[in-house]
Amino acid sequence: MSRFLSWLALLSALSGLTGLAGLTGCGKEQKAPTEAAQVEGPKAPSPAQSASPRPAGSSERIAALMITIAHADVKEFVSRRAKPTRSRAEALALAAKIVAEARQTPARFPDLARTYSEDPFAAGGGELGAWKAGDNADLDGVVARLAAGEISDPIDTEYGYRIVERAAALPDEPISARQLVVAYAGATRAPAALTRSKAEARTRAEEFLSRARREPASFEALIKAESDGWDRDRAGAMGTWKLTGGRYPAAFDRAIFALKEGELSGPVESEFGIHLFQRLAVQASAPEISGAHILIAFKGAEKARSTVTRSKEEAEAEATRIAAEARQDPARFGQLALERSDDVTGKRGGDLGTWRAGAMPAAFDEAMTALKIGDVGGPVLTQFGYHVLLRRAAPAEKDYVVR
Repeated sequence: MSRFLSWLALLSALSGLTGLAGLTGCGKEQKAPTEAAQVEGPKAPSPAQSASPRPAGSSERIAALMITIAHADVKEFVSRRAKPTRSRAEALALAAKIVAEARQTPARFPDLARTYSEDPFAAGGGELGAWKAGDNADLDGVVARLAAGEISDPIDTEYGYRIVERAAALPDEPISARQLVVAYAGATRAPAALTRSKAEARTRAEEFLSRARREPASFEALIKAESDGWDRDRAGAMGTWKLTGGRYPAAFDRAIFALKEGELSGPVESEFGIHLFQRLAVQASAPEISGAHILIAFKGAEKARSTVTRSKEEAEAEATRIAAEARQDPARFGQLALERSDDVTGKRGGDLGTWRAGAMPAAFDEAMTALKIGDVGGPVLTQFGYHVLLRRAAPAEKDYVVR
């Protein structure tokens, strides 16, 4: 089955959720309890670029990045950018220029994608992730013709001209890291009051990197003091995950995999800001937790909507009332979440799916772990507000994947 979601589904995934459900160390969105439907993605390339796809069942994994240059006549356009008015010929000329720049300096491909690409992958530097050969006939033929690091000519599709770079597929093995995040104005989930520009954020990240490389053991303390990530209170710990699991953006995985244990990466840009990573030794997997929550935000809480006006004290009182109601009838927890939660997960009854202990803010994880299956807990205070909790049984056979 294709790993590529429809344009609309991808835009939804990249639009930025609030509260706990949208944050896993400034990584990808928390996965909903059920998988999003996987539907047809990019259409087949022109015959000149096509090759016979590898047979289904091949164990080879394929990875790639992509840039899309649209024109006024495209049949479908979904991007955060405005639909272009350029002609087909102008789009081809621009695509050819980008190919020349990318081939001259292949390391710039992600930056070129963020600058020029007109599709939902642009914010992630054009990363498409990895898939099993034969699972995506639309792209298998194009990528199979390329060597790792090779960049295609512009490919004419109904979405515009596409440029594809084949990337080396990462191994199916666990990895662990911590991160320092420097946000900037306009980045996904950046505080509304933040005025730092992207250039200033990069300069700040490079200053932090210089300090940390002089004394790598100080990186943990530096994260706690300076990171803009919600996970700063636990020193930016990202946990342990499989490189092929899709938990974090592929650009993160590549940067971390290239490091030796203890080494620090250079600045890595994402839609959330500028990241610095330190690779850590892989620890034994933490236990899985499943549960739901009801978030009662207050004015000034992190990621609180502008429409939230209640004080911290009022939020605590409201959360206490909801917790009492839920304890009387835990079966109503989902309905209470739907009616009263300030988090996007309220729309699905507060369900957070399954995660490993340590993936959520410390106070949240500790309170949830202390509950018995079926118990209601809280309110628990985090930087997002007060949470009422419901512990559920974790699935028996399920990889830990957070998107």
